[in-house]
Amino acid sequence: FISKAANGVISGSVTSTGSFGSVHIADRLGVGTTSPAPYTAQIKSGGDGILWLQGGNTVASMYFENQEAGSTWQIGKSTDMGTNDDFGFRCEGSVKMLLTDGGLVGIGETVPLGKLHVFTGDSGVTSAANTAGDELVIEGSGDSGLSILTPAANAGNIVFSREGATAVGSIKYHHVNDSPSNSFVFAANGTALTLSSTNASSSAASTGS
Repeated sequence: FISKAANGVISGSVTSTGSFGSVHIADRLGVGTTSPAPYTAQIKSGGDGILWLQGGNTVASMYFENQEAGSTWQIGKSTDMGTNDDFGFRCEGSVKMLLTDGGLVGIGETVPLGKLHVFTGDSGVTSAANTAGDELVIEGSGDSGLSILTPAANAGNIVFSREGATAVGSIKYHHVNDSPSNSFVFAANGTALTLSSTNASSSAASTGS
């Protein structure tokens, strides 16, 4: 089914024993439907909707171009984005995100050194992260870090858990409108150390009477 306008419909079937040099569709393309929605192309199936892209040994991807902005996105598999088995997102020649065939994710990084590798600059480290802390890797060419953003009346938390105990240890920062205000609280199995802008104090859970 090919429609150039509301009153211009060509339908039927075509069998080719050779190849078409090119096909031009001015308005809409419907595959499996005689009334495609107002998009460039619509594929409709009674079962699973499938779009299969099969390329050569190096590339099987889609390109999205904004002609006004002059930017082009590439999504798919390409040796320009990791290896043949990796899946990536690239814009204007720069890889923005990559999913490797081993299940690693790189944001700005084509060779993730951990389960999730966030890259803003080259630190010089090329070996994989220590297995005791390779779930999240943050890399930069200068000072690097992690931000926890909360309102002034709340606290930012890092919580340590194990089977049967969801908070055996924690690091908490209470902001200006939370209590105790402007302070860190380090807790370990019932014992807490509070460090504020004015003093440090500790408390321990009672084990007797």
